[in-house]
Amino acid sequence: MLKKREEHPATQEVLNRLEALTEEVTKLRGEQKGRREAIRLSDEVKKLKHQITDLEISKSKREEDNERQLREVEHKVGLEKLRGEAERDIAVKEAELAVREGNLSREREAFEKEMEFTRTRMTEEVDRITALQEQILKRLPVVTVDKQITDNGNGAAKEVEHA
Repeated sequence: MLKKREEHPATQEVLNRLEALTEEVTKLRGEQKGRREAIRLSDEVKKLKHQITDLEISKSKREEDNERQLREVEHKVGLEKLRGEAERDIAVKEAELAVREGNLSREREAFEKEMEFTRTRMTEEVDRITALQEQILKRLPVVTVDKQITDNGNGAAKEVEHA
């Protein structure tokens, strides 16, 4: 077998020191990996925060657009409601006007019929009275009266009849 060589105490110390340094290097390498990982994660956090900010801005813009569209739709609905009410009012007024025109037309026709009846009746009545007057005048005797007005000198007039 191999015989363990006896080493010199200075060599042993160097080996121990080397082993300690190796462990420390390993430890430092782990810390370095940790720091690199921390830096990477820090960069990732910054990147994610930036994305969050961008997404919040995008969300805000979309919400603003949606609110604007909602206001526009509400405004259009309001205008449409007003237009509908105006059309309804116009239709009601047109219907009332049509009824009034129909009533006026019927009243005019009734008035014209009444006027025609009155004209006819008055014409007949005038004709009847004229005929009656003619008959009365035919039956009356003809009388001739001569009258003369003279002044009697005191400012009073005096009638004198001659027969």
